[in-house]
Amino acid sequence: MAQCTKCGKMNYEGVKNCTACGTPLPASAPSYSETQDDDNNANEESNNEVDNTDDAAPAVPVKEKTKFNAKILFIILGVLLLVGIVVGIKFFMGNGSKTKIEFSYSPSEIYTGSEVTFTDKTKDATSWDWNFGDGSKEEAIDKIVKHTFDEEGKFWVKLTINGKNVDSLSVTVIKKIIVDTSKKDIKIVIDGPMSLKVGQAATYKDKTDKA
Repeated sequence: MAQCTKCGKMNYEGVKNCTACGTPLPASAPSYSETQDDDNNANEESNNEVDNTDDAAPAVPVKEKTKFNAKILFIILGVLLLVGIVVGIKFFMGNGSKTKIEFSYSPSEIYTGSEVTFTDKTKDATSWDWNFGDGSKEEAIDKIVKHTFDEEGKFWVKLTINGKNVDSLSVTVIKKIIVDTSKKDIKIVIDGPMSLKVGQAATYKDKTDKA
């Protein structure tokens, strides 16, 4: 029912003008049933939205994603840095652990047929293997060894310490000159340098008059 605002007469729904005075009637309010239907429809739509929200995966804020990715990146960089440090330590320790070989020989002037003494002075050495460089097959596995060179020339004497560290030293062997001095009237003449440095090669010639 719609009530006329001018004369107050009640008019049936659907009537646009008052049947008593002809005044246009106000728009009628929706009936109870229509209002209830609209409310039910709104509730169903709201429930559908809630259901759809529950099914969907929770949205992760952009800031949280960025923070998570940065954390993984820092972890990877930290692992790589740690590996690099370990490798560097092993590298430098490996180089520092290399044994420095120190050995010498005497006398300082070596002649063919004369015995030479080689002495190792390497710290923490426990085994030795000598190679005199002249093709000899003799076994020399002690800290101090003796050797005789049969030929003149320059030879590289190699020493292996503890089965892995190797070093070498060059020696110059001079041909030994033997002069028969049984005859007192023979004057020995030898042509060659009067002094030499250790390891320096020299040539001597016998110019003795053997007539």
